[in-house]
Amino acid sequence: MEQQILLIFCSAYFLVYIIFLAFSIFTWSKYKINLITESSSLKVSVIISARNEEAVILNLLQSLSAQQYPEELLEIIIINDQSTDNTKNLIELYIKNNCQNIRLLNTELESTTPKKQALSLGIRVSKGDLLLFTDADCTFNPLWIKTMSAAFLNESVDLVFGPIKYDSFNYLEKLLSIEQAALLGSSLSSLKMDIPSMCNGANMAVRRSAFDKVNGFMTESIVASGDDELLFHKIYKSNKNAVLFLKTPLATVNTKPVSTFKQLFNQRKRWAGKWEKYILKRTKAFALGIFGFHVVWLVFFTMSLFYHSLLPYFIVAFFIKLVLEYVFINQVMKFLGKRINLPSFIILQGIYSFYVVFFGLISRGTNYTWKERKLS
Repeated sequence: MEQQILLIFCSAYFLVYIIFLAFSIFTWSKYKINLITESSSLKVSVIISARNEEAVILNLLQSLSAQQYPEELLEIIIINDQSTDNTKNLIELYIKNNCQNIRLLNTELESTTPKKQALSLGIRVSKGDLLLFTDADCTFNPLWIKTMSAAFLNESVDLVFGPIKYDSFNYLEKLLSIEQAALLGSSLSSLKMDIPSMCNGANMAVRRSAFDKVNGFMTESIVASGDDELLFHKIYKSNKNAVLFLKTPLATVNTKPVSTFKQLFNQRKRWAGKWEKYILKRTKAFALGIFGFHVVWLVFFTMSLFYHSLLPYFIVAFFIKLVLEYVFINQVMKFLGKRINLPSFIILQGIYSFYVVFFGLISRGTNYTWKERKLS
């Protein structure tokens, strides 16, 4: 009797997840946007917080200098967030020798929310109609700014977020590249379900008037991370039709995932702890639902080892899940111009639920280290 109840419960939860996967596959394959080809006349402020980025900052600066957008309509503001390496000197030297259209600011005060403080400083001095955010370890297609800004020629659009592509070299980075593709696809499908869940501040633009209307990054909760998603949720709550996912290679931003397990540990603690600060109940429920699925999946797996009558059901469920997730992730990877690494995908199938549950549990109320800072 206990086995039957467990099987019914797990089957019901599994069915919901499979329906979500099927919907995600359909949504990604059918989602298209009509790109506006005419040039935007909107002034764009590109705002970037940089801390200890000496290894990659020149790649960013060169990629920004190559942007095909009218110089008189573009300002680039980089905020040096108390870097302890050579980041500031490299930026200053680049501005002096190559580009006068880049402005460097420096944060002076310590803060419990340092990145928000840095971005807020840049926003205060900026003059653009559009605020375009990215990270200091990113590079872009030369038409990135033009493509992102063109989306705002539709006056009903207030916030645009675009795809993120991981450049992967070592095995951990290949695993994370697959995860990133799954998160990217899920962000679109959940948005289409009227559940704004994820976006990435490395590729997000917002109309200044909309930013001011929702009081920018100000929230009731003090959280060091999540400035991108919380702003996304606030604007969606204000007007759900004002948010657009820009699915085009021209709007894709390239970045590199963390490359060590220590960096991964701190980054995922930072990411996993954001859900409690979400302002929309359905988005919180969605995050809990995904976490709950992985808990149920682990329970199903564990019980199938003890009750052998459950094992055939688990094996069938595992292969259904494997096939649908492969189809889903593979189509996102193809859009990003990447090939799914099959051994890495199989490994993720075996460990991902443990990974999600582990970070979901340890993220609550704990500190982490990021960019050589202790944060919470």
